[in-house]
Amino acid sequence: MSEMQKKLNEQITELLEARMAAKVVIHRDYLVTEIVRMRVLPPGPDREFWDWAAHQAVAQLVRKKVSSYRVSARERTPEQLAFPGWKHLQKFYAIGTEEEPQLVPVELLSAEQRREKIAELRRMGDSCHEHADELQRYGEMTVAA
Repeated sequence: MSEMQKKLNEQITELLEARMAAKVVIHRDYLVTEIVRMRVLPPGPDREFWDWAAHQAVAQLVRKKVSSYRVSARERTPEQLAFPGWKHLQKFYAIGTEEEPQLVPVELLSAEQRREKIAELRRMGDSCHEHADELQRYGEMTVAA
C-alpha cells in the first residue's frame, strides 16, 4: 500500500469516526465527495480527468471501508464495531444495496430495516449450518470410501 493510500485511509477513518460520533446516517458518496474536496486538483484542460480519477480512487478505498460493516459470519464482532456491552450487535449497520450502501446507527434503524437485517442474519445462519452439514457429510463419505 502506498503512502498516499495510507493517508487517504486515515482520512476516511477520521471522517467516518466523526460521522459515527455524531450518530448520523453515513452515505458512501458523502465520504468520497468530502475526501476529494480536501484535495487541490491541478488546474488546466485535464482537470475534469483528474477529478474523475480522484473520485474513482477514493471510491474504491471508501467501498472497502464501508464493506467492513457488512454483517458476516464471525465468532465475535470486532471491538471497534461492537455496540458497548454486546457480543455481536454493531454500532452501525450497512443498509441498502452494494451500489448505494449507507451506514446507519443501530439507534436510527427503522423497524423495517431492523426486520430486514434480522432476516438476513437468519438466512446467513441457516446457510452456514447447511454448509457445515455438507462438509461433515462429505468427510464421512470420503472416510467410508
